Amino acid sequence: MSRRTHTLMAAVSLAIVVPAAVVTALPASAATTTRYVGGSGASNSNPGTAAAPLATIQKCADLSTPGDTCSIRSGTYRETIKPPSGTSGAPVTFAAEPGAQVTVSGTDVVSGWTLDSAKVYKASVSLAPGYDATLNPANTQLAANQIFVGGQMMPEAQFPNVGLDVMSPVRATMASASSTTSGSTVTTTFTDSTIPAGSLTGATVYVTGGWAAVSGTVTGRSGSSVTFTMPTSDYNVYPPSKGSDRYRITNSRSLLDAENEWFYDAGTLYLWAPGGGAPTGVEAKKRNYAFDLRGRSWVTVQGVNVTAATITTDSSSTNNVLDGVNGRYLSHFMTVQYDSTLPYGGVYDAGHRADTGILLHGANNTLRNSTLVYSAGNAVSVDGNAQTVDNNLIHDIAYGATYTSGIAVEGGSSGHAITRNTIYNMARDGINLNTNIAAKQTYQNIRIAYNDVSGYGMFNNDLGAIYTCCKTDWTGSSIDHNYAHDGASEGTGIYLDNGTHNILVHHNVLWNNTESAIGINGVSGYANSGKDIKLYNNVLDGPLNMTGGIDSTTGSILRNNVYRSYTSVSPGATTDHNLASGTDPKFVDQPGRDYRVQTTSPALGAGIAVPGVTVTSTGSADIGAYEAGASDWTAGCEFGGCRAAVAGQVSVDDQVTGTGPNQFAYTGTWGSSASCCPEAYNSSNSWSDDPAASVTIPFTGTTIALYGITDPAHGIGAVSIDGSAPVDVDFYSSSRAGNVRLWTSPPLSAGTHTLRLAVTGRKNTASTGTYVALDRVAIDTSPVSSGSTYTIANVGSGKLVDVPGASTTAGTQLIQWTGHGGTNQQWTFTANADGSYQLKNVASGLCVDVNGGSSAAGTAIIQWTCHSGDNQQWLVEASTDGAYLLRSVGTHLVLGAADLTEGAPLTQQLYSAGTATRRWTFTKV
Repeated sequence: MSRRTHTLMAAVSLAIVVPAAVVTALPASAATTTRYVGGSGASNSNPGTAAAPLATIQKCADLSTPGDTCSIRSGTYRETIKPPSGTSGAPVTFAAEPGAQVTVSGTDVVSGWTLDSAKVYKASVSLAPGYDATLNPANTQLAANQIFVGGQMMPEAQFPNVGLDVMSPVRATMASASSTTSGSTVTTTFTDSTIPAGSLTGATVYVTGGWAAVSGTVTGRSGSSVTFTMPTSDYNVYPPSKGSDRYRITNSRSLLDAENEWFYDAGTLYLWAPGGGAPTGVEAKKRNYAFDLRGRSWVTVQGVNVTAATITTDSSSTNNVLDGVNGRYLSHFMTVQYDSTLPYGGVYDAGHRADTGILLHGANNTLRNSTLVYSAGNAVSVDGNAQTVDNNLIHDIAYGATYTSGIAVEGGSSGHAITRNTIYNMARDGINLNTNIAAKQTYQNIRIAYNDVSGYGMFNNDLGAIYTCCKTDWTGSSIDHNYAHDGASEGTGIYLDNGTHNILVHHNVLWNNTESAIGINGVSGYANSGKDIKLYNNVLDGPLNMTGGIDSTTGSILRNNVYRSYTSVSPGATTDHNLASGTDPKFVDQPGRDYRVQTTSPALGAGIAVPGVTVTSTGSADIGAYEAGASDWTAGCEFGGCRAAVAGQVSVDDQVTGTGPNQFAYTGTWGSSASCCPEAYNSSNSWSDDPAASVTIPFTGTTIALYGITDPAHGIGAVSIDGSAPVDVDFYSSSRAGNVRLWTSPPLSAGTHTLRLAVTGRKNTASTGTYVALDRVAIDTSPVSSGSTYTIANVGSGKLVDVPGASTTAGTQLIQWTGHGGTNQQWTFTANADGSYQLKNVASGLCVDVNGGSSAAGTAIIQWTCHSGDNQQWLVEASTDGAYLLRSVGTHLVLGAADLTEGAPLTQQLYSAGTATRRWTFTKV
């Protein structure tokens, strides 16, 4: 075998672009040091060797110089790290030791509890005043206090009693409301007969449900009537406009009236702990930042958990990498941030939009391979130039209901790549690019691509999975190859609002969006409304609306799109070569959301080439998002926990070589690089154009997927399983892409198998070369196998998923019941192409179904006639203690029992770590 190194590829005509900064070697004279932090005997008096580790990460940072690494052992580190900068090719790195669970926490422990009254305890502790709206606050200047018990955030005392689920809170509704404006103050009076008695003067009212949240201070009440004041902003968000009539009241000791609630007042924290006893395991947020990278460059943070804090940068931060960060509770606030210097009082451009979540500001910074969960504001805030947000799982975000989102991109920034992110359960938008500031109304040379966005609009309205506004110029930018689907309430898949123009939108797939698949809204009197909007090769399983306030459609083209509903397009736009809703496009499986087309589809060859967009650059082209000759692309992140990931799925990188299980055994001549290209999985790939070359991978599992690099110079490989007839796999694409799923095996019997990939030396006519470039394989070692039958046991109760009374009626809600051996407790699992399963009851022949496909938590799980819709598709995801989650493909929520009792109904629920009633085990029948 011969495996050439990357440097030898310089003589080969292959289109691999390698950033120089990635491969630059350290000078031979450079001395780098790895220091160790944490573990037995840790002390900041130690030198930081493996045998004598340091106690704090900051001490390691203080000792570091460019090229050094801090290897961090398991533990919780209650500190903020302000590191030195590295240099090009020699970053300063902070990495969790292999296998270590490292948490940098923004909290400190609260102890010393004594009984105050009834079930309320108190402790003396110095916390922040709270309710602070300062932009870019100091580390200890908190927007609001935040209390945790056993790692679970507790709600501040409020009306109504809100519950523990931040994305499904209980909110009160105003029976009536009116707002008046005088100078810079808005006065609102509302009525609600359910408000508890007592004075509320000085309390805080927080209003949600409309375009954006607003908050103010109670000035008085009279019976069921409450009056509060707030700064002026936009009348469209004043109660009761645009649905702004749902609210809560906080900041009053009198509201501490339920388990889990707390109140802080002048050095004393009051808490009614879970269960009503003396509090234990209590933590209070004390710091905003886990890592402070403001003014820092060339710093890498890898494999670290961040809790009740975030990672911040500023306009001078460059070339920092955040890799494999697991962030929870990234921001928290209880009041809206106003700014009278901004349009509309800052209710859209402030609102903690620019200073919450992971802050990627400056230039050339990267967030990748990370999981971000729970934030009152953003998960990620992007500003500056050339930032990368790639391959991240982001969910349950923006519960503050302001103009924040999963990924918020600031106006005036440019050159970003927002790619391969799975985003779901958002109060407002999944990805938001919004500004009303005239000097910042540009989003140029930005790419929003291969993202999977769903479950948006849980609190607000007039929004989108991908939303951009207002009067923004998108020259050189595109929104392409995204899934936008299954909005939680009112919303549009891709929403180009209020005069967005000069934008390219192509190869997106949009379905089950409650308003439009694509919405284009103008501003009456604005000359650029509707101009130069290019919609190519999209699949719209829902309406297209391009009407409101459109003054000009100059340069706008709608071409090669598939429409499955009505279209409303302003006159003057060029509209041709589209497949109208009355023509069957012959999708592979529309109910199952497979929008590829069959070989008999009228979409094939019926379009017109769009250079730089379609596979062909001249002549005819295919209509729709999946073209013949291009990869069957997918969207979303690609690691465990992502929407397409299943329990026990193991990814093996092409650099893992050898002859054992889950190793690549190369024969013939191959090139290889461990750090060549950011688009590749782990930035690595292996390639060959040697017709005698091949690679085999022995593995144990039930399916295997092959991922590669596609490129204009790539050719055809041949893949086989266990010596079966080879199947051609084309590695060609018109533009280079990495980590592309090219082939998935059929379901395999449980046991050991061997995948073989051979270089053929062949290519299609469009390709300029015959290279095959391997990226990784993904092996499914699920606890269930397709075609087998199992009982499904609830971890909390030990009871089994059961069809009550062995009913054969479609629509019967499933329950849990003590095992008895009946076939109404037996379920046959059938694998789908994406790794999910359909679950059919042996007795009734009906399938496990989310009733009506609703995305609402608490929706009944029923049995229903089997079909291919995604509300009958279930992912088996590894959880804890050898147990698993059953997650709906359509809604992202998990199967759960209402409680531990016999006969408890089954519903879909949000997953909270440690909730045993939502975890399951499987026993083969």
